Amino acid sequence: MAKNPPRLGYGKTRRLRLPKSKQANSYPQTSHPAYGKLGSRFREAAVLDDYLELHYTMDSEHIDGTTVEDQSGNSRDGTTVNNPVLRNGPIAQSLALNGVNQRISVPLAAWPGINGSLSFWARVDTGLGNVRIFSTDHTSGSVYEHRTVSEKDGQIAIYMSDGSRSSGSGENSTFTYGTWHHVVFTWEWRGEYTTIKTYVDGLIGLDDEGDPWISNALTASVSAPDAAIDIGFWDTGFSQTLYYDGRVDDFRLYSCVLTESDVDTLYALGSTITTTTSTTTTTTSSILPGSGQDVYLTMDNAHITGATLEDQSGNDRDGTMVNAPITGGDGPIAESIALDGVDQHATVPIASWPGTSGSLSMWANVTDNTGNVRIFATEHSSGGNYEHRFSSAADGSLYIYMANGSGTVQVGAASGFSYGIWHHVVFTWEYDGSTETTITLYVDGVVFGSADTIAGTVTTPEEIYIGRFDTSYLNGSIDDFRFYSRVLDTDEIAALADTGDVVIRGLTAYYTMDDANIDGATLKDVSVNARDGTLVNTPGTSKVGPIGEAIRFKAASNEKVSVPLTAWPGNDGSVSLWINVIDNTGNVRVFNTDHSGGGGSEHRTWSDADGKLLFYYNGNNYIGTLTQVTYGVWHHIVVTWDYDGSTNTTIKMYIDNAAAVADPDDTFAGTMIAPDAAIDIGFWNGSYSNILVDDLRMYNRALSTAEIADLYNMGSLPATTTTTTTTTTTTTTTV
Repeated sequence: MAKNPPRLGYGKTRRLRLPKSKQANSYPQTSHPAYGKLGSRFREAAVLDDYLELHYTMDSEHIDGTTVEDQSGNSRDGTTVNNPVLRNGPIAQSLALNGVNQRISVPLAAWPGINGSLSFWARVDTGLGNVRIFSTDHTSGSVYEHRTVSEKDGQIAIYMSDGSRSSGSGENSTFTYGTWHHVVFTWEWRGEYTTIKTYVDGLIGLDDEGDPWISNALTASVSAPDAAIDIGFWDTGFSQTLYYDGRVDDFRLYSCVLTESDVDTLYALGSTITTTTSTTTTTTSSILPGSGQDVYLTMDNAHITGATLEDQSGNDRDGTMVNAPITGGDGPIAESIALDGVDQHATVPIASWPGTSGSLSMWANVTDNTGNVRIFATEHSSGGNYEHRFSSAADGSLYIYMANGSGTVQVGAASGFSYGIWHHVVFTWEYDGSTETTITLYVDGVVFGSADTIAGTVTTPEEIYIGRFDTSYLNGSIDDFRFYSRVLDTDEIAALADTGDVVIRGLTAYYTMDDANIDGATLKDVSVNARDGTLVNTPGTSKVGPIGEAIRFKAASNEKVSVPLTAWPGNDGSVSLWINVIDNTGNVRVFNTDHSGGGGSEHRTWSDADGKLLFYYNGNNYIGTLTQVTYGVWHHIVVTWDYDGSTNTTIKMYIDNAAAVADPDDTFAGTMIAPDAAIDIGFWNGSYSNILVDDLRMYNRALSTAEIADLYNMGSLPATTTTTTTTTTTTTTTV
């Protein structure tokens, strides 16, 4: 099979082969009465599922209440304890365990036997206590038990027992906290001893000398558990219970010894996510360490030790958290830190200040305006004319103030920076070498307000803060803080905005449908453009949606939302939204435009039968599906169009992260016709609809398939969970 690309942070991906004396086919081919000839346990990956004893995908579609549904066909469902939380994973979704009391209980019947394999994806968030990702329990004590252990960052191993002793494999495996890894353990009874192997990210674990770590210490077959099998928990039997703080995905048990080829196959199932991350990093490699980066604080748990924010630029300019900000929160790039608006903040070393020209890049989510929000600031003993600050004095406003020793200049705008959502912010300052410095502010990849100049150079600070200026503090969260000793160009800024999984670049309008962003009849646009929509005839708000809250439209009450014409994307664009078609009272109209030239110049999303959803464009041309959209269930819909600049436009439709079944795309001459009369949700040409709508976004570019997947994954967890567990209730209460 094709080799995986190099993976950042994992070192070389050289395949390590066993010495000939230890290769499987060099061992005597003994027999066992229950398993026949031992050599038959190795087989091609094409029949991998034939030996699958248990398979938990950890996806919301396979979780019903506390039941984790087994997809092996053996009906060995697991049970969640104390409500683990669904999160994104390397293969669709994962379950996050809190390290305190959450776990997943597995039926004893799933245990493979004296030959077997365990495969899973794990992201260990902290090493508080010894991490137990997987364990078994036996009434006769620990010499009959097995457990997966990570006692420190960089290590994972399995310890297995045969009733008289325990033996481990893989202690020196490269297993970094805060990062997803694929792990496989295999055990094989060879008639005289049991061989145990460990693989991490497709590579076999090594011993202290760099040779493959293979344990042959057990002189009997491994014990079968008789009390419990758990994911995320182990009872040591010495009045101590150990829980797992991290995430787990795609958990499998096999009644065979997986081969190296099998391990590669399983690892490749998640390599799409790994490769996508690597590709994104490669795309922005010109602005990563080594290219003018002075400090880089990821805010990830993997790079936090105590109160120290470890600098990843290579310059050893660590930041310091003050008054214990909360770490490990979900951010647009892995984790973030949360500040309370009272006294929590972080300091950055003065040595990291870029100088007379430079750039600052960060992600910020401002919760509210308790006092003037100070996202970033510097302080100087000579006072305000020597200080810089990044401030928001009201929901929607954002300004950077920079000083030169005799005065300050303000750059930004009074609207467009919405509270309660993640924004990517950059400001740059560029000294012309003789006269003045130009200051520019960017929000979500585009210029925010107008650039301005200040005479001479900006001052060098004496203190640098994140989330504080004087006695004003930030109530919100911060992620991915970077300083550069050069001025980033617009392509680099757009690339940084694209590193997050929140898909914000190019938004022409964004309506969350959440109560927090509804004021009377005004549906707030939380993009930088402030193109607020209007609720007509009071549609029902506060409904449960796949992302926060949703809006309910009733056809009988003529309810709809009107969107400003200025939100129309243009010749290139995308529309993304979540919909739940309740019934077909009249023809369902989801997203529609109106034009003074009539139907031949209009666009509309149309459904006149359960399973059908079509998007009509430029009149009677359409793409879509006749079978894919079920009434009463949430679906994610995306339509993209991409003009080639001279002749043709390609239009595509995606439903639930996949191309529409019937007519997924089309190419037509010319461009999409811009509406000149109206853009509506829930209405077209006299027809209203019974639908629920959530998270409507419009972009001035065609989204990539990776971005569409990101948007789908934002809402697919609660949406599918709600549908699975409370379908009857939802249908009854909302109609």
